[in-house]
This record gives sequence, structure tokens and C-alpha cells, in this order.
Amino acid sequence: MSKDRQFEISLSINREAVCHNLREIRKHTQKKIIAVIKHNGYGTGLLWEFEQCRRENIDFFAVNSVTDALKLRKADSEVEILILTPVYSVVDCMDLLENNIIFMLGSRRQAEILEETRMYSKIIPRVHIKIDTGLGRYGFSWNHLEEVRKLVPAVRVEGCYTHFALQRKDYLHQIEIQKKRMATALETLRGWGINPGLTHAAATKAFVSRGDLGFDAVRIGSLILGRTECRIHGDYRDAVSLTTEVYDSMWKEKGSTLGYDGSCRLHKDTQVGIIRSGCADGAFLETKKRSAMSLFNLIRRWYHRLMKEDMTVEVNGETVAVLGKPGMEYLLVDMENGHFKVGDPVKIPVNPLLVPDHILRKVV
Repeated sequence: MSKDRQFEISLSINREAVCHNLREIRKHTQKKIIAVIKHNGYGTGLLWEFEQCRRENIDFFAVNSVTDALKLRKADSEVEILILTPVYSVVDCMDLLENNIIFMLGSRRQAEILEETRMYSKIIPRVHIKIDTGLGRYGFSWNHLEEVRKLVPAVRVEGCYTHFALQRKDYLHQIEIQKKRMATALETLRGWGINPGLTHAAATKAFVSRGDLGFDAVRIGSLILGRTECRIHGDYRDAVSLTTEVYDSMWKEKGSTLGYDGSCRLHKDTQVGIIRSGCADGAFLETKKRSAMSLFNLIRRWYHRLMKEDMTVEVNGETVAVLGKPGMEYLLVDMENGHFKVGDPVKIPVNPLLVPDHILRKVV
């Protein structure tokens, strides 16, 4: 009798790797660490990741929803909690004020909502001023801060921060440009007699490349799980993977094609392993989204083949190649002609944010 899929596949979360990463982060900065655990702890579970951070004495957290902020406050009455998105509901702002949550202040609209909330609650809102240095999402423009000067008397400014816009190309140069813009904004505020409080700019990508940049704190999110888009400087460990097993195998002759699109042609007789996990479970989903057959992606595909950087998984602790395009519910892998067998454990690299909720989370 076949097992139900939820017991075949799980998102494996390595507790020791998470704790190791938090300790490694501390090795690279003496500044305040703000743990960003938005999007349900980057897919691992909000309260679970919160507990691991508290074990490592992290006492400042950032989230992006009212619900998550209130869940953390219920779990701990003392830690600092910053909500990174604007809140335009007076009712929600009342709940946040009463639970001592710090607001992001990045617009006149937010200031007006907080002022209205203050009239009802008689509580002065605590805020971190958001400065836009290039991302263009939220915040006051770094070189047009006159409005801030008018709005801050109604709130308690406890911090000031920015979120860098970092394109893949030349991102180190972009860090330096936006760092200077942030410094200029802080100088302007101080010139007006506004104390910016706790300053922070470096999130994961900037932190692993340039450290804390001289500001008072760093905001670390995906790096807690050992993940980042750029080259990591430091001994960080990937804490998450999909785990399953080799479901079946078959022999295919040289010249056989594999996958829905027939993009993989075997150059030798090959034992092919079938793994019942695919894009529907989050496996290689980011790769699938980028798989349009443009000239650029064709060149990119051949480059990775030349550099032997094709998609891979671990079978029994050894790296093996994925054959062909991943399917919705399966992967095909090279079993190296009998070196591996049906039932062998499989680890699949995955972005936990893309793993659906029905997949069991298992802490190891």
C-alpha cells in the first residue's frame, strides 16, 4: 500500500544549522541584530523561528503583518517588535499601540493614521522612520525630508532605516551609493534637531558583502536559514531542504529522451531514478519560472552544462544530476547505473517560501 504524499515528502529544518547561523552572524558584527522573520518565518513557522532566535538571545524582531506582530507579542511581552509595512487601519493601529509594537513611519498618510489613533488611545506611537534610498517602495525620499520635520512632533522617533535596492549586477557599487544617501539623510535630520535613534540599513545581501556598514543595527532574514542571493562570506549552513526517497527506477537506452518537453537526451545507457516530488512541492520552482526558451536562457543553460552546474539533488548524501525538466510531481535523476537504489533518502534544495503549507514541516 502506498503511503500518503504528506508522509512521503517533508520540509526538513535543521535546528542546529539555524542556531549555528545566528552565532556566525554575531561573529561578523557587534551591532544590534534585528531578526526579520516575516512570511511565516520564511516558510519554517513564525513561532518556531522566533524560539530559535530567542535561544540565541536575539531580542529585536521585524515582521510585515499585523497578525504576525501580535502573535510575537503574545509569545513574549518584552522583546522589541518592528512592523516593516504601513498600517492604515485605525483599529489595527490601536491593537499595535496597546501591544507596544513599533511602527514604520514612511508617509504623511501613516502619520495621520497614527495621530488619529493617538487621540483615541492616549498612547504616543513609537516609530522608525523609513528612508527611501532607491527601492521606491515605502519611505520618505532621502533628499526630500521636509515633511518629516513637520510630522515627528506627534510620534516618538526611536529609529531610522532604509532598505537597499540591489540589482544582481554591480550590487556592491549600489550598496555604496545608497549608503551615502542614507548618511546624507541622517545628517539632514540631525541638523534639524531630530535624533534618528537606532539606525539600520544592511539586510542579508548587504551584510554578507559589506557587514553592518557602520550603522547601529543589521536586519537579518534569510541568512538565518543560511540562504542569500549572493556569494556568502562566512560559515553559514543551509538549514532547509525537501526530504523524500527514491520512489522507483528504470533503465533507459542511449539516445532516449526524458521529460515532457524531451529536452534531455541520454548520451549513454542510464539507470534513471524517479523521485515523487516536483514543482508542486516547491522543488526547483524558481528555476521553472526562469525557464522560458529565450536566447539568453539557452546560452545560460549551455553555460551551466559546461560548468557542470546543472540542477542537482542529494541521494544518500551524494550529489546527483537531475535529468530533464522537473515536473509538477516528480524529478528524474541519474542513479549512476546501480550506485543508488529505490528507497534511498533524497534531499532537494528548495526555497522554503515556495513550499506549500500542506507539506509537513519536520525539525531535525
